[in-house]
Amino acid sequence: MEPINPTTYKGKLPLSATKEFAQNAIGFTRKLKGINPQAVSSNIVFKDFLFIFDADITSQVLKDQENFKKSFAYDYLAMILGNGLLTAEGEEWKGNRRKMQPVFSPKGIEGLFDSIHTKVVEDLESLKDKKEFYCLDYMRNLAAKVVLYSLFSELQNTTNLSDLIDNLVGYANYRMKTPFALPSGFPTKRNRTFKANLRRLDDFILNIIAQRKKEVSKDDFLSYLMDIKTEDGQTYFSEKQLKDELVTLYIAGQETTASVLTFAIHELMKNPEILQKMKAEIDTVDALTYQNLGQLKYVEQVLNESMRMYPPGWGLSREVAKDVEVNGLKMKKGCTLFLPIYHLHHDEKIWESPEKFIPERFEDKVNEHYYLPFGTGARICIGKYFSLIEMKIIFYYLFKNYQLELEEGFELQLKTPMTLSPKFDFKLNCQKV
Repeated sequence: MEPINPTTYKGKLPLSATKEFAQNAIGFTRKLKGINPQAVSSNIVFKDFLFIFDADITSQVLKDQENFKKSFAYDYLAMILGNGLLTAEGEEWKGNRRKMQPVFSPKGIEGLFDSIHTKVVEDLESLKDKKEFYCLDYMRNLAAKVVLYSLFSELQNTTNLSDLIDNLVGYANYRMKTPFALPSGFPTKRNRTFKANLRRLDDFILNIIAQRKKEVSKDDFLSYLMDIKTEDGQTYFSEKQLKDELVTLYIAGQETTASVLTFAIHELMKNPEILQKMKAEIDTVDALTYQNLGQLKYVEQVLNESMRMYPPGWGLSREVAKDVEVNGLKMKKGCTLFLPIYHLHHDEKIWESPEKFIPERFEDKVNEHYYLPFGTGARICIGKYFSLIEMKIIFYYLFKNYQLELEEGFELQLKTPMTLSPKFDFKLNCQKV
């Protein structure tokens, strides 16, 4: 195998690369891919970075937990998520993942269908009195209600939790976009507010857990996780670990779902023939049930194509645990690898007309090396099945009951760093059918 020699990018001035990456991550990585379509090395925030664009190397890195571990970027999330599945490593992660997997299997999720279905129908009913609404804002609120109800079986005492977590995630985003900000230990107003919100979050969820211990088990994630036992019949999760997993599930399940739905709606508004084909399929299903969700094949293709064009986890990162070589590319211990999934999903060598929205490309199974909206390997998103069910339910009732129209003159722009989302929200004209 021929060796791969990364091109080095320094920029015009010291720290130029860091500034470019922080200000326009997708544009910067697109520029690097143009320099070398396999790999480019650079220095970001005084760290050695290797940007990898090769699909096969990307897949191998994500599947290899021995040679590659979570990078420093996840430290910002760990401040909020603690040791939840998204940020945990090693044997602890393996054990927790193994215990939680049955909860997120198709059989496990079936018990939540009625809860998801009820909340979606209730919330979409509120649109009948609206002539217009902002798409991303509405989808964020709807996704928050669905995930909160799926976690706790109630909304009355958890609505403030959504705002609290949003503020904490906003802080993590700020830290990622502002590499030279003062460390979180410095008593700035922003840092003090963050720590106060963390304490509020801990108190809020731990109180919910304590209350649930006095109640009967329910069909929600909280009870499902509390019911997991060790081999000798003891409660598996400590209250702290349970809290970390619940917060992780909320963050992973709210913003990503809202972004996928919003991007998909934007593309449907721009492609009326695709919209009509999807609505025709929806009209063939009279009453949606868990059993007939599989009939919404084209709806799922639309969602998959949305995640191809606009992958919510647009870029992933890993740290090299020890000197290693993959497919001719040598990587030094301690180097940070950045894997821009967005560009993999837009690679002309892999996808025909990648800038066009073509749901039909998912009529057949696609190569998992090239389509990674949920990651890959053992760390593939545990909530994948839950998310797809939720989004299919939302699209079924939204497009069965409403005629939508995109506001004139809107031009889509993208925003990072964590979840890919529209930079600016757009308005939809809404009419009950």
